[in-house]
Amino acid sequence: MLLEKRQIEKQLSEEGLTLLDQARDFVTHRNFDEAFKCFEDAIKKFIEIGWDEQIKYIKQEIENTETLHQGLLQEELQIQKLHEELKRKQELEFYKLQEKENELKKAIGEVGDLTGEISNMVSDYRRKAELREQQKQEKLKLEAKKFSSTMGEMIKLKQELSEAISQSKESKEKKEMERELAKDKEKADEIKKMLKDIKKKKKNN
Repeated sequence: MLLEKRQIEKQLSEEGLTLLDQARDFVTHRNFDEAFKCFEDAIKKFIEIGWDEQIKYIKQEIENTETLHQGLLQEELQIQKLHEELKRKQELEFYKLQEKENELKKAIGEVGDLTGEISNMVSDYRRKAELREQQKQEKLKLEAKKFSSTMGEMIKLKQELSEAISQSKESKEKKEMERELAKDKEKADEIKKMLKDIKKKKKNN
C-alpha cells in the first residue's frame, strides 16, 4: 500500500513538473493563455500529493508571468498608438500639402509670369514635406525598437528567475524525499525491534 502510494506521488510530481516546463516554454513564445492553463494544471497535480510549498512557488510564478503579460500588452498598445498617430499626421500633412498646391496653382493662373518660380516652390515644399514624413517614420521605428529591446530584457530576467526558482524547488524536493526516507527507515527499525522483542518473549516462555 505504501509502495503504491509512493508510485502515485512520483507519477503526479513528474506530471506536475512537466506541466511547469511546458508553461515556461509557452511564456517564452508569448502564448500566455496556454501557459496559465499549464500552471493551473500543475497546481492541481501538486494539491493531490500535498506539495503545498511547491504550490506557493507556482502561484508566485503565475503572478510574475501576469506582470510580464501586462507589460507586453502595454507595449503593443503603445506601438499601435504610435502607428495611429503617425497615420493621422500623414493624412493631415497630405491634406495641408494639397491645400498648399491648390493655392499655388491658383496663384500661377493669376500671375503667369511667375509660373516657373511658383512651380519650384511647390516642388521644394513637397520635398521638404516628404523629408519630414521620412524623419517621423524613422523616429517611430527607433522608438518601437527600443520597446522591443526592453521587453526582450524583461523576458531574459523572467527566464533567469524561473531557473532560480526551479533550482530552489529541486533542492527542497530532494530534502523532502530524504526526510520521507528517514521516516520510513525509522518505522522499519521499530518493526524489526518489535519482532525481536516478540521472539525473545517466546523463547523465555
